[in-house]
Amino acid sequence: MLSVESGGRKMVRYIIIRFLWMCVILMIVGTIAFYGARIAHMVIWGQRMPLFDLLPIVREQFLVYLERIVTEWNWGYVGSPASPESIIETMRNAVPYTLRINLIAMGIAIGLALFFGVTSAWKKNTVYDYAVNTFCLVFSSIPSYVWILGAMIVFGIWYKWLPVIFPLHSGAPWHFYVRGYFLPVLAMIGMPLAVLTQMIRGEITEQYNADFLLLAKVKGLRKDQIVIRHLIRNSILPALEKIPALFTTVMFNGFIVEAIYNVPGVARFFIRNVHSAGGHGSRDYAYFVIDAQVVVIVTLFYAVLALMMTLVVDILYAVIDPRITIVGGKKQ
Repeated sequence: MLSVESGGRKMVRYIIIRFLWMCVILMIVGTIAFYGARIAHMVIWGQRMPLFDLLPIVREQFLVYLERIVTEWNWGYVGSPASPESIIETMRNAVPYTLRINLIAMGIAIGLALFFGVTSAWKKNTVYDYAVNTFCLVFSSIPSYVWILGAMIVFGIWYKWLPVIFPLHSGAPWHFYVRGYFLPVLAMIGMPLAVLTQMIRGEITEQYNADFLLLAKVKGLRKDQIVIRHLIRNSILPALEKIPALFTTVMFNGFIVEAIYNVPGVARFFIRNVHSAGGHGSRDYAYFVIDAQVVVIVTLFYAVLALMMTLVVDILYAVIDPRITIVGGKKQ
């Protein structure tokens, strides 16, 4: 928890400082994404110029793009010139699907990891413990896109319990849409669940014979009381360190899973706007267009999610462990 002296003020100052740093980081990330996308697009489409000759051209384009965002909040348009769609409006429709899938998957993974980690440490070296360890080994070894493809075949095609692609039928009952989240969430929770379960189990097992627990045992506390009052909180802290990195992995896996399962989220928005189709007479063709505006907004979206998760974890550190204080915008 924060230090008692002006704890609320320190927390507010810490959050403000972190938000300012987040703005700086996002500016850097957005700039790199724009430059990279524009240079790649120009090179692909035949502008064979030295890099140092391309940079001034891209800089002018970036300044125009940045001025348009600052003055008009105009992030650009996608689609055909005859019927352009605002990137902000399109992202506003796509973001809720991606947010729900990623946050639900991460929340379920953390909850199940806490349960399996505690119970497997409780029943160490039993059949249950070996089964949990085997489960973690299997789930951490198989990529999410393999799980989603297998789940689509088994639950969608063979048994027909769940939709084989994400349902988009308007006017359907709410539970019809809820069923659409089962398969992508199931495919995404495996890796973070396995990693966090192993970490929590290891921490509880290691600390169970620690010196500070001897006093609790002498006082006559039962095993369940020791685990609940002391070990769970201490085991959560090391796991918190891994959550931002695991959440980043979940988002990357979620991008692939969304594309495979045809979820109308950020992944489909991105893929549809880097691939264009056209025709010439009776011949059809397809080509890739690296739209810097799309690359920037998608990159910033995932960067904001990752940075916000890191901020939430840092605040949880201060809430869970009273020995951690936040001084001068830094966690100590």
